[in-house]
Amino acid sequence: MNVNHLEGDSVFYTRLLDYVEECSLILLKYIKLRSNVYVIYTNEGTFLLKGFSSYEKMELQIAFTSYLYEQGFYETYKFREDQKIFLYRGLTYTLIEFLPPRSKKFSYKKETDRVEGLILLSKFHEAGKGFISPTGKSLPKLRQKEKWEERLKVFEQFVPSVQTFVADSIIASYIEWGRWSLEGLAKYYGYLKKEENTVLHGDVAHHNFLRKKNGALSIIDFDLISSGPPILDILQYANRILPYLHDFEEIWDYPEINKYKSNTAFLYALAFPADIFREWNRIFRDNLVHNQIYVHSIWKLTVEQYAERMKFYTSLSKMVGE
Repeated sequence: MNVNHLEGDSVFYTRLLDYVEECSLILLKYIKLRSNVYVIYTNEGTFLLKGFSSYEKMELQIAFTSYLYEQGFYETYKFREDQKIFLYRGLTYTLIEFLPPRSKKFSYKKETDRVEGLILLSKFHEAGKGFISPTGKSLPKLRQKEKWEERLKVFEQFVPSVQTFVADSIIASYIEWGRWSLEGLAKYYGYLKKEENTVLHGDVAHHNFLRKKNGALSIIDFDLISSGPPILDILQYANRILPYLHDFEEIWDYPEINKYKSNTAFLYALAFPADIFREWNRIFRDNLVHNQIYVHSIWKLTVEQYAERMKFYTSLSKMVGE
């Protein structure tokens, strides 16, 4: 048996062996991907083993992925049918279908990937309409404005540290636009609620789109699903891809985004420097300041794209009539 397990994981390894045997499988090898996710190689194929913070959250994701398949949405994984579990250090572990990835990953740097990701996200939203959680309780609402208010507040606390890397005038501009964006959102927030609610993914980062070995694109990781109008996921997607565009005005070339061009709240929201605040907060909150490659990449987003961002934000302000 070729088992790659970390020193000190002997208790987990023993639990895993018992669990795999209970699933009528033979463990051949396992590899830790991150703190609560493993690739499990068995005599009946390869699986993901994932630990959930509670049984209820696991049950919700099992129900949701099953619902997606019932609606004809097959671009994601399925949970193993027997749904056996084991508990370890407060997490509930179960097996999930392993989607063999292509070596060349999905990337927002590629125009074709950006287009395909948007199409898949829209299909995901359509399939998610009507989903009811197994407990009958409503999914939590995505409170985008409150989330961003907190992000800006944290960033402002880190300003003295950010000043080590970025000029005061640039920092002040980002904060000013962040406040402008939030003020506009507060005034027009109802404009974000005009669509029928669906299930929102909540984290449309590039790594949650998986290019399978056969070339098909899937969407994965439903830890942050919530209820709300599709515009909120599309807004997050737009914020994610903006840094990769040659000209930020190209954002309106995507039909799924262009349809919100007349939505005042969406325009205000696009001016929120979500990635700038998020990444600097992460650097200082998680003590990543010595990771020079990472810090330099965020510095480039902040400084080298500054002129293009200011031009785009100014354009947005004119579009809302200010």
